[in-house]
Amino acid sequence: RGVEKRFGSVRAVAGLDLEVPQGACFGLIGENGAGKTTFIKMVLGITRPNKGELSVLGGSPHDVNLRRQIGYLPERLQIPESFSALRFLASVGRAKQLTRPQIVDETRRVLELVGLDPAAWRRSTGGFSKGMRQRTGLAAALIGHPKLLVLDEPTDGIDPLGRAQIRDLIVAAVREGTTVFLNSHLLAET
Repeated sequence: RGVEKRFGSVRAVAGLDLEVPQGACFGLIGENGAGKTTFIKMVLGITRPNKGELSVLGGSPHDVNLRRQIGYLPERLQIPESFSALRFLASVGRAKQLTRPQIVDETRRVLELVGLDPAAWRRSTGGFSKGMRQRTGLAAALIGHPKLLVLDEPTDGIDPLGRAQIRDLIVAAVREGTTVFLNSHLLAET
């Protein structure tokens, strides 16, 4: 309610009132610089609003336990180039406090779900195409069955067939009760 974020004299988010019901797919659409990513960063607890109140999944976005229930694919995902997809996802699983067997099961599940070729799972991500890195990032966002999935430009770098697969994956997540925030500057994506 009344969420505002300023950077000096620039109002990036101006008095936003928004309520998104659980299990909804909500599209944030606007041109570059419209404040979409700033809003997402407030939802994720990365930055705080200057004014207003913000509740995510019924609690504070700064609550570590609540943050474990959120999956996030940033617009510019950075994966250490020496990491394999398996190693990267294991690090995400540990951050979400999954057990070792859960990490193994979840990693396989999400990599299959996003359609990353199993031959690539153990390869260094430094040699991945942009689309392969994007699929790995999406897998990381999906690990642990998050209640909230925040996707910032999720199909960036993905071929048309892959875009359709990702749209189907988002629809399936919503059908399972996951709330999805989809951030895009492309009208066709929302």
